[in-house]
Amino acid sequence: MIRFSGVRAKALARGTQNGAIYTDLSFALAPGCHAVVGASPAEGRLLLDLAAGQARARRGRVQALDGAPGDPKVAARTAFVPLDVVLPDGLTVLEIAALEARVRGLGAPSPAARLARLDAGWLGGRRAHSLSAVERRAVALALALTSGAALVLLEEPLSHVDGRAAPLVAPALRALVAQGGVCVVLTTASRRDADLAGATTWALRGERLVPEDGGAAGKVTLQIVVDDPMRLAAALAAAGAAVTLHADRSSVLIETADLAAAAETVARVSVAEGLSIVAMFRRGEESSHVSQVSRVLAEAAQRLPSLAPPPAAAEPPGDAPPAPAESAP
Repeated sequence: MIRFSGVRAKALARGTQNGAIYTDLSFALAPGCHAVVGASPAEGRLLLDLAAGQARARRGRVQALDGAPGDPKVAARTAFVPLDVVLPDGLTVLEIAALEARVRGLGAPSPAARLARLDAGWLGGRRAHSLSAVERRAVALALALTSGAALVLLEEPLSHVDGRAAPLVAPALRALVAQGGVCVVLTTASRRDADLAGATTWALRGERLVPEDGGAAGKVTLQIVVDDPMRLAAALAAAGAAVTLHADRSSVLIETADLAAAAETVARVSVAEGLSIVAMFRRGEESSHVSQVSRVLAEAAQRLPSLAPPPAAAEPPGDAPPAPAESAP
């Protein structure tokens, strides 16, 4: 999981006065594949740099895998592939793969097998300084997707890649996420690329991540207004809830294909955490006082004894009000 809380940060693009500025960025992302679409290149790169520990927030807090980005234990479980990949010049690709495996403590698969995942094995004997930019990207992506990392950060993973590897990246991403327990965050200018990767798609608007229109087929997005959104998001992720979610300072957004199961999970976790749900509705039904989600949540509450209202306490006999006197006929 990755969480930004009130983050203020700034980055200037190289050689220009253009860049990205965040003044109060807050969100949380659970395991799954998430694509930030439509942000400027500088905004997307700054978000990934902060998550990877390559940039520091001037204010606020960034958490990755329940630790600080850049902390050695977190770094060992994080893989980051930017557009401008840098590899050790004096080593061959196979030597780089073997070195990276030792740093991460990987026993298998072999370096050659990891490169073969994106059909990059033919680069194994080449030294890094002889690789083109797209070949370096293919090597870095192959290693990231086979690294065993719990957090994988990718800048435009389906573009600027060697032609042999490019068509294999999206299937490899889907297979990685299907294993579970991995949070993939990618930035891209292409909604099509996000869909190919099977990602939940977010747009960066007003320093908030909001769902893009037209989510995955068969899925709906629920919005839950709760007294502590970040805690609810963390609890849902810890519970292994079968939902894709995002949280900011005001609410939690959940994308799910099973409305009833999601509502019951939210209700159960809220009770366990002592959280108070203010409102819950399907996006697009904000103005509806009686929605399908409200009914599902009510049905979920009935199935959970802890959500049922407590029985009214019996009043002591002596405190019972006197019965009204019967009037004469």
